[in-house]
Amino acid sequence: MTHEELRVIFEAQADWRRRHAEEYAAEIFERLATTAADIPVHLLDAYSDVFARAGEISKTALNDAVDYEEQALRDVGFHTHPQTAAEFVEGFLKLNANLSRRAPPYRPRLVK
Repeated sequence: MTHEELRVIFEAQADWRRRHAEEYAAEIFERLATTAADIPVHLLDAYSDVFARAGEISKTALNDAVDYEEQALRDVGFHTHPQTAAEFVEGFLKLNANLSRRAPPYRPRLVK
């Protein structure tokens, strides 16, 4: 995962939220997109490693990692309010670690 890839994800979320009358969340995603280039490399590497390790385990584990990411993105503006892209990544990493402790690493469960 690169700074640019995360910037694009955040911009897409802002656009989607705006189309669905979720202006507050869209504003957060715009802020995340503008701060994506400031994510420290060690956090970006850890974010990417979640997907790389999951992909090495199984396709199901990779799909679960993507589900974690989608859950973290859906929570923005409702349950989470990150001020920067780095804060979003830190939150995702904490969510992933917490869920992985409660479920086998090869088949994590989403908390709904």
